[in-house]
Amino acid sequence: MDNSVVPPFRMTNIATFIIITAPPMEQVGDVPKLEFSHSNSLMNNMDTSSEGSFIKCEVDQSELEQTSSLNSHTRTRSRKKPYTCELCESKFAQSGALINHMRIHTGEKPYKCEVCLAAFAQERNVINHMRIHTGDKPYRCGICLKEFTQNSYLKQHMRVHTGEKPYMCDLCDSKFASNSELRNHMRIHTGEKPFRCEVCGSVFARHSTLNGHMRIHTGEKPYMCDVCGLQFSHGSTLKQHFRVHTGERPFSCEVCLATFSNHSNLRKHLKVHNGKNPYKCEYS
Repeated sequence: MDNSVVPPFRMTNIATFIIITAPPMEQVGDVPKLEFSHSNSLMNNMDTSSEGSFIKCEVDQSELEQTSSLNSHTRTRSRKKPYTCELCESKFAQSGALINHMRIHTGEKPYKCEVCLAAFAQERNVINHMRIHTGDKPYRCGICLKEFTQNSYLKQHMRVHTGEKPYMCDLCDSKFASNSELRNHMRIHTGEKPFRCEVCGSVFARHSTLNGHMRIHTGEKPYMCDVCGLQFSHGSTLKQHFRVHTGERPFSCEVCLATFSNHSNLRKHLKVHNGKNPYKCEYS
């Protein structure tokens, strides 16, 4: 067979993959001789040396650009994890995943935000972070149309509609929609308060509670009533205040059915029924 003749196509079966190489549009001169230090590099070059080459998986029809992608794809489907972390013995299907994992141990954060210089261990994290600056929210809820910067946030939000609570406390069987909610809840049992105010030293179980506390020191009141313009440091305080305008009194006494706009007033009222009088006149 004359080697100068280019066949119309070549198809080779490798495991469950088909390699299809389309002929080049035109033959231009001699192909330069290339040398490689590793067989993988040679194989990758062979994949991309002629335009139109690709590898197609017979199982899920995925189209792969390089032979190395074939190996990675095969391991993913077979769930083989040949790459092991020497420090914690975690296993991975791809070498790149192991490299990313190692940064947990080394603390390396090579990806930096060009706007605020925040650093991240993985490239996808800096991409997600950039949406804080751009305002981009590409993930939208199909039910309420609320938008999110990350797909994981959308998945967590969907549990509001489905009622799904897959995270359960081992101590009290409480259930939660997200792992972060479960972690916050666990501090009720452990008593852990890892968030400390740098101004007064107060400690809190939740970071959000610390943020709210800091407004005591800063005087910030970001929550404004649309009716009367009063401002509040906490959203819950605004919600409670709004009942002044709506007349809503959702807290009811089970003894006499008296209603109240907030829970603290109900607690004070209950002392009438239980006989507790904590406030006494010092002159009586």
